[in-house]
Amino acid sequence: MGADCTQKRADCHETCEICLTPNLNECIVCKDGFTLVNGYCVPCADCCKTCAAANGTAANQCESCHPGFGLDGNGMCKPCHPSCKTCSSSWEADTCTSCHEDSTMGTSGHCLCDFPKVRLVSSWTCENYCPSGTVFNASQRTCTDGEWVGIP
Repeated sequence: MGADCTQKRADCHETCEICLTPNLNECIVCKDGFTLVNGYCVPCADCCKTCAAANGTAANQCESCHPGFGLDGNGMCKPCHPSCKTCSSSWEADTCTSCHEDSTMGTSGHCLCDFPKVRLVSSWTCENYCPSGTVFNASQRTCTDGEWVGIP
């Protein structure tokens, strides 16, 4: 049969996944972080993993985000809630899709510190106990700034 009319990544420009001509920026498909504009791969906004094909160089044209960022309702990638490792949308604690190593996904999409650790709200880290000057909330297993009431 006929020869393949497209080149694989090794022969393409560094921004192309698939191209028409080797070593030139005549792309058909771009690598993550780039979008196709008139046959050329141009960079997406910084935190976009993929962006709109028409001209995804504006921050509000993201289609997917790099880990640690979630897509908001305006097509922008914003940081995940600090308790999340990855998320489906930005900043909401109940949209975690994965948790940090010392946490487990709860039924509501929240990341909960592995027992017996508690969540220090000021830094969103999991700690062995509530430090001096914080208050323990037993129902949420969190420590918040306030008057000291003891170690959980």
